[in-house]
Amino acid sequence: MNAAWRDLFATYGHAYLAALVIALGCSIAGVYVVLRKVAFVGIATAQVAAAGVALAFLLDFAPLPAAVFSALAGVSLFGLGRDPVRVPRDGIVGVAFALASALAVLFVSRSAAELDQVEHIIYGSLLFTSGGQVLVLALGVAAVLLVHALFHREFLMVSVDREAARTLGVRTALFDLLLFLSLGAVIALSIGAAGSLLAFAFLILPPMTGLLLGGRLAQVFAVSAACGLTAAVAGVLVSVLFDFPTGPAVVVTCAALFGCALAARNSLLLGATLLAALIAATALCALETARPAPERSASSELRIELELAVHDRTVRRGEAVAVDYIVRIRGEAPAGLHLALDAGSAVAVARLARASTRSNGRIALDSSGLPPGAYSVSASFWTGDPLAPDENTELLGPEQVRVSPAAIEVLP
Repeated sequence: MNAAWRDLFATYGHAYLAALVIALGCSIAGVYVVLRKVAFVGIATAQVAAAGVALAFLLDFAPLPAAVFSALAGVSLFGLGRDPVRVPRDGIVGVAFALASALAVLFVSRSAAELDQVEHIIYGSLLFTSGGQVLVLALGVAAVLLVHALFHREFLMVSVDREAARTLGVRTALFDLLLFLSLGAVIALSIGAAGSLLAFAFLILPPMTGLLLGGRLAQVFAVSAACGLTAAVAGVLVSVLFDFPTGPAVVVTCAALFGCALAARNSLLLGATLLAALIAATALCALETARPAPERSASSELRIELELAVHDRTVRRGEAVAVDYIVRIRGEAPAGLHLALDAGSAVAVARLARASTRSNGRIALDSSGLPPGAYSVSASFWTGDPLAPDENTELLGPEQVRVSPAAIEVLP
């Protein structure tokens, strides 16, 4: 593996792994969602879990347990029990979807992040996924897939023909409960890293592609998983190369694969041609993304793009504020380049590798000297250490730097 590829995966490796795990888990579980014709239950559950995450931000709770609890409560309400006589289940799902969407906005509007955190909940932040998040995600999805492997026969029977399953002695209520709880767990785990939009897209688009191309159920599962994994890799590549939001880029790639499957139903040649074009475009994106940076002259124009992510935006005074960053450098990077972050009187510095066109990492800001209140996290780039200045220390001008905003709130 050349230096450019090592640079690429060192910066975005966790994003690729998280996208692959989410794609596999949702693509497999989503086949049952499509077979049971409960796609609206999937999106409503995703939105209820997102509302739980928003409430966790407001109350300063851990977001993952809140997402899991909310998702499990949602699927218990939507997928189990008999249809009410006066109000159809679809109506209840619609009401819950609208209410959860509104509550997510209201909860976030009262938290430190305000409405900018809604984007994180809906679209996710795959590029800032940490190794710990990937590990939790992988273990959770592996447990769900193990349950599906052990009870795949029962899950298929209650999804395809409940009456026949009951006649054959299958405990339909029990396996309905287990199936929907596993679905809620996959959705909740996925939302933490990828957001509700990507979780729902993986639940629907790859299984629909599998149903179009697979003749038998085993083929449907195989095609669905392959479609999800392919879209995950291709979508992240497109996102990195063109600086698109990662979640929507992966969703569009999923939709493109579904379009190829639709075309293949009418004309195998047309579908194969579209798929070949998509694969070729993905390969070009991969080559362009990992292309080694050309030799730069001293006169090369320097441009720096910085993305910041603060996942725990509300902290108690004295707690460290962890800020993840991704830096993209275009042009000649000067020696001794440092990134300095500050929020109020809290300042921290990280040294960036000169040879790399991409850098990522985490900076910890000490909040012990900050009075309670809301703070914007600002960034500066220096040649030379700004905490130990000398005659070579120089601040880069704002015309050379583009920084995404971030904010925190310090509580007493």
